[in-house]
Amino acid sequence: SGRVVQRLGEPAFYRDSGCPAISPFGREAAVSILNPQNGRSDIWLVDLERGGRQPFTTGTSDKYIAAWTRDGTSVVYQSRPDGPPHVDVIARARSGADEQLLARLPGFVAPTSISGDGRWLLLEEFGTGSDVLVVDTSRRGAEPAVLIGGASFDYLATFSPDGQYVAYASD
Repeated sequence: SGRVVQRLGEPAFYRDSGCPAISPFGREAAVSILNPQNGRSDIWLVDLERGGRQPFTTGTSDKYIAAWTRDGTSVVYQSRPDGPPHVDVIARARSGADEQLLARLPGFVAPTSISGDGRWLLLEEFGTGSDVLVVDTSRRGAEPAVLIGGASFDYLATFSPDGQYVAYASD
């Protein structure tokens, strides 16, 4: 109907529409909010039940495009501490623990899903098209491999609840 049901906090400058990632239990969303003073974005957690929000990341590097772990205890996100040509993929516990570097990758990639055991990370690689990559986070410095690629635009990959399959969108 187009009727406003609930407002989720105050208006903000959302980076790339905020790239909302809904937590597995549907109570929170991780969104990217741009700071107009410094031009950098951070991940914020929005309480979908009460409507408030709080910063999840801070600092000087750009942080955006997040995905939740299957159990909802951590958020994985993209960070560009030094700008191009590298992207860091970071995991941080919902409790606010220190950041854990999962991968440092060339180009522009974004996390889309992480397996239930936390080992496998799906990434979307942007370039002339879009490929789905997979990286083994248990191996330090592991290189991502193309899981789904080619001439098509493949995106929004996610692991099935049992971790046996990957669903994705494609043109």
